[in-house]
Amino acid sequence: MKKLIALVLAALLALSLCAAGAEGFTLTAPSGAPALAVATLATQNPEAFTFISAETIPAAFAANEADFIIAPINAGAKLFKAGKSTYRLAAVVTWGNLYFASQREGFQLADMNGAKVTLFGENTINASVALYALKQNGIEPAEVEYLAGAANTQALLLSDAEAIVLTAEPALTAAKIKNDKVTGYAVNDLFREATGFDGYTQAGLFVRAETADTQAEAVAAYLKEIEAADPAQRQGGDRRHPELRHPLHRRDRGEGAGGGHRADRPDPVRRRCAR
Repeated sequence: MKKLIALVLAALLALSLCAAGAEGFTLTAPSGAPALAVATLATQNPEAFTFISAETIPAAFAANEADFIIAPINAGAKLFKAGKSTYRLAAVVTWGNLYFASQREGFQLADMNGAKVTLFGENTINASVALYALKQNGIEPAEVEYLAGAANTQALLLSDAEAIVLTAEPALTAAKIKNDKVTGYAVNDLFREATGFDGYTQAGLFVRAETADTQAEAVAAYLKEIEAADPAQRQGGDRRHPELRHPLHRRDRGEGAGGGHRADRPDPVRRRCAR
């Protein structure tokens, strides 16, 4: 009986330590779509979450203070490779939520040929994927300029009736609510047309090495907590990249890029937490 009681007490102690570790974690994320993955948890425990502008993400990695950081996949990887970060990729939280949008009447993807297009996130995965998708579909803008983030391109989209911009959810839906002339086309459709794959990684959840090494069980529990709280995950269905569902699988290509698909009902953010 004493051994049984001791085992029960040890189990309860382990669970309490794990819970305490999870509750004590801090997370830093850029404002916008990537933050949606933790929006519910942030509402419940706001003091543990810090939301910053995208351009200050490198400084957050260098500070090495937050237990978790949400950032563009390539940004986190480059900083780690350069020895400027100890953070490791723990999960992918944003899949393919980029859109080209404009107020232009009858706006089509082909309208970008020979036109000025404004992107956000220069030298990030967002701009790289968008430009690659355009090029592979034979769309060649005459000029490309960059703004800091999706909020900036959303503002341009609403203020300039001739502008063609790259934006993201939820900024696109917010723009359409304010102006029903806005039409959006998913970059994911262009990417699928070019590669046969549905979705591309954008933002990841990175965990500090010290946190991962000293609180492995609590980190695993925290990742499950984030996964359960993500609204996209609660809608059900297997939203993982086809390569993660079926190795070497390539989906049949859909409609051509010329017409595209309107984003009146954009797909939810696709993501997959690491198991």
